[in-house]
Amino acid sequence: MLAQLGHDPTALGVARLYADFTGTFVIDPADESQAAAIAALGMRVAALPIVMNTRAQKRKLARALLSL
Repeated sequence: MLAQLGHDPTALGVARLYADFTGTFVIDPADESQAAAIAALGMRVAALPIVMNTRAQKRKLARALLSL
């Protein structure tokens, strides 16, 4: 959908869309290679496992997000 709208469908592309109104951007560790470029947009970057298949994974991510 992002590509169809003319946007870069990557973590960095999404970060560019949010750069004007968020100070923290969460990415999956698989996208960690984009962290420096996202940080250069002025955002704090947190690389956290965002795919949640179990209740324990959901809780772990929720705790990590609340600690940000």
